[in-house]
Amino acid sequence: MQNASASFDLVYKTMNEGVCFHEIIYNSDGYPVDYKIIDINPAYESIVGLKRDEVVGQLASNIYDTGEAPFLHTYAKVAETGEQTCFETYFSLFGKHIRITVISPNKSKFITIFTDITSQRKTDDELKTIYENVPMVIMMVDSERRIFKVNKSAELFSGTTSDEMVGLRGGEALRCLNSLSNPDGCGFGQYCQECKVKNTVIDTFETGNNHYNVETSLPFMIDGDVKYLTFLISTSLINNDEKPKVIVSLLDITERKKTQKNLNKEKDFFEKVAETSPVCITKVNKNGNIVYANSAAENVLGLSKSEIEGRTYDNVKWKITDFKGNLFPETELPFELVQKYQKPVYDVRHAIEWPNGQRKLLSINAAPIFDDNGNFGSIIATIEDITAYKEKEDTLHLMKNTLESSINAIAISDLDGYLTYANSASLDMWEYNKEEILGKHITEFWQYKENAINVYHYLHENGSWKSEGKAKTKHGNVFDVYSLINLVNDESGKPVAIAGSFVDITKRKSYEEKLKKSEQQLRNYIDNSPIGIFVIDKNGNYVDVNPAACHIIGYTKDELLSMNIIDLHPDNAHELAGQIFEELLENGKVSAELPFITKNDSLRYWILDAVKLLEDKYIGFTTDITDRKRIEEELRESEERFRTLTEQAADAIIAHDFDGNIVYVNNLACENLGYSKEELLSMNIADISAYINSYDPKTVYWEKLSPSDSYLVETKLRRKDGSYYPAEVKLTRIDLKGRSVILGFVREITIRKQAEESLINSKLEAEAASQAKSELLANVSHELRTPLTSIIGFSDILLKGKLGDLNESQKTYLSKVHRSGKHLLDLITDILDLSKIESGKHELHCEKVSIPQLMKDLKENIYPFASQKGLEINIDINRSIEYIYADKIKLRQILYNLVYNAVKFTEQGSVTVKLDWNDNDMLFSVIDTGIGIPADKQDEIFDSFKQLDSGASRRYSGTGLGLALVERLVEMHGGKIWVESEEREGSRFSFIIPEN
Repeated sequence: MQNASASFDLVYKTMNEGVCFHEIIYNSDGYPVDYKIIDINPAYESIVGLKRDEVVGQLASNIYDTGEAPFLHTYAKVAETGEQTCFETYFSLFGKHIRITVISPNKSKFITIFTDITSQRKTDDELKTIYENVPMVIMMVDSERRIFKVNKSAELFSGTTSDEMVGLRGGEALRCLNSLSNPDGCGFGQYCQECKVKNTVIDTFETGNNHYNVETSLPFMIDGDVKYLTFLISTSLINNDEKPKVIVSLLDITERKKTQKNLNKEKDFFEKVAETSPVCITKVNKNGNIVYANSAAENVLGLSKSEIEGRTYDNVKWKITDFKGNLFPETELPFELVQKYQKPVYDVRHAIEWPNGQRKLLSINAAPIFDDNGNFGSIIATIEDITAYKEKEDTLHLMKNTLESSINAIAISDLDGYLTYANSASLDMWEYNKEEILGKHITEFWQYKENAINVYHYLHENGSWKSEGKAKTKHGNVFDVYSLINLVNDESGKPVAIAGSFVDITKRKSYEEKLKKSEQQLRNYIDNSPIGIFVIDKNGNYVDVNPAACHIIGYTKDELLSMNIIDLHPDNAHELAGQIFEELLENGKVSAELPFITKNDSLRYWILDAVKLLEDKYIGFTTDITDRKRIEEELRESEERFRTLTEQAADAIIAHDFDGNIVYVNNLACENLGYSKEELLSMNIADISAYINSYDPKTVYWEKLSPSDSYLVETKLRRKDGSYYPAEVKLTRIDLKGRSVILGFVREITIRKQAEESLINSKLEAEAASQAKSELLANVSHELRTPLTSIIGFSDILLKGKLGDLNESQKTYLSKVHRSGKHLLDLITDILDLSKIESGKHELHCEKVSIPQLMKDLKENIYPFASQKGLEINIDINRSIEYIYADKIKLRQILYNLVYNAVKFTEQGSVTVKLDWNDNDMLFSVIDTGIGIPADKQDEIFDSFKQLDSGASRRYSGTGLGLALVERLVEMHGGKIWVESEEREGSRFSFIIPEN
């Protein structure tokens, strides 16, 4: 019995048809007034779009919102008589066509079986639309060829209605002239024995063979005139419960045949045009074979028509190249381009070369030809021999390029002096564009028009002219120009044009003037320079000095001009001075530092830069660096003190410049890394650091380090033997020898890192153990849940009396089983959800959730429990919040757990659910007036299996998983949860869900 019930329940829940159990409601007179929904299966929910928990126990008149119960009298008749019925209807409320089967197992009760036939109805309607609107005559005829049914095209063709056509034979209905010629009608006329329409239909009836596109022509009486029409006949036999019939379709192709005839005439015309055309014309099929070549093709391609036709363009003894002689790419041939892109190509140029060396340059235009279905079929191409044209074009192009690339302005005019050509340099020189300058007279380009007229006449008398003069630009700017102008003669020696070459010499003229001034300016520069300048001859004697030199050395100019370079240096520097002078004589330049003695016997230092001038003269530039030398000595002493301190430091010290090059290390750094000091000073910091690449800006940390900053970093350093050790480095930026460097204090932290690694490993092991525990709980919970679901399901079926009536004692025990099973299932579900989250197997399925509906469902679900304790449930939401994007089921689970807990721990007062904005996030709060939470317990309540009253005398039931699960579900949404409470003052649980 139980197995049969389980099987029925499985079929009931999984079948595709919607099933609904009803009970008729009678008034006091025994008249049916409504019916009540007892139960529905999932398929019924899907078909009508109503949820089971919304309709079970409800009256049909309320559910369907029609004011009365649909089909009440039909249903009541079945319920009273037990006679099954079936009908089809359109439910406008659901927008669906439904087939409804009604049966009655017991009086006053009935079952409806809903089958969704919407798609079937839609297909039927679509086929009917196609049948009615297809542009061909369609008739259904019986074995006597009399019409049973026709479509709209048949009505339009005949000019009559379908009612008038039904019962007639086809020729009579369509007004075939042959059928009208005999009183007996269609099939009995003089020519009817040969009628393909009649014979095809009869053959289909007799043999059962269908025919397709049988072509024939018949005369018809249309609008009072006789017209011969050509059409295609198709027939198809239909066998059903009635007598067999044949579907006859007639497609009028008269116009198509006329068009084809005209096309044949046009084809003949164009073939004659192509054959007489002086242009080479070829046709290539889709396989690349030349199928047609006109007479001109023989001259252009150098082959006879028989040699051309039947082969591919590239399957000839010639070689196809570009104009430079390189092999022409096959993919760029016109046939390939047109076939690939299926659109015309123009002026595709290449050359063909025969084995004997003969060569032709060709220009090809090609276009695709498509068949009636729009498919690519062939290519038509015109080929032009442009060999002679290209040679002339190249010559002209070379001449034009030569003129255009000239740095000189070149212009050509006619014999009257009006410009016909000007190159780019001319446009730049006279500040015109091409359109403006052409057509102007040559006299408009000179400052003085009368001078230009004289040149013009001189040119005509003598044939050429050259000179310097003044010209002016479009904007009136005057400049110096050198002109060379000649008459241009044709092959017979007759003048035909004037050509001129012009050079802007304004800068040259300016340079000549500036050169005159430069000598004086140079003298002024030397005399006023703050740098000491000496000029000496090849013997080292001073021949010129500037005032600054006199000031530096303390002698007058006359005194210095009587001295030699040796005279200004101390005795111990004479040899050095002589070596420097010898280098200057040998190389023509020298740079050096050396001491000198002033007139008052003061020892100072200068930097000397000297170079050779003309006529064995040498000029030297000196700068006094005595103060700099003193500072350098002080720096050297400071560095000695720095080196002493760093060598005694307890940490390894490494300094490098901003390119990463190591500039200083102490002994401890050398000892730790295993390198000598010389080796390290020749290396880059990237050579010893595992994380730095001096060529990768992302790893160069010191770029952003300011002088006042310090930077602590952990890294790995590479020893000379290739091993690594962890180090903590404190970095700072200092000045060393006048440049900024990065100073690093390096401390080895191997022992510390080992301790950290041990702690991390311990943490990972603990997390792995926790995850294994969660997975075990999930597996165990799943195994428990499966049989428990069956217990709850079967007890529910028994309680509902589906397997027979129960006595009160049985109902009591089964209710306890059912409640206990559901309580245990809730516990297992919490454990399962929590373990899935902790094992990373729980996923969110976010959607747009209605806030008003969510709160309505929450209040309805919790109200029965709250009303038992006399508690008030309040909902306070910001009306601007209509939706939230979240996992609907999990958000409902969060709120239900919090509100259920609030009701459970509240004996009197109220529970309030609030929702408001918190910046761009949504803030939910559940506030109760219950027992509150002690301060020392508030940090524990979100832990798994933790409860406020966890002792043996617990007052409140529960698993201790609800708040732990809530916290994890909130965090999965990217939010957070917290509690505010005082003991005996109530609690406020708040959580934030981000808006998105």
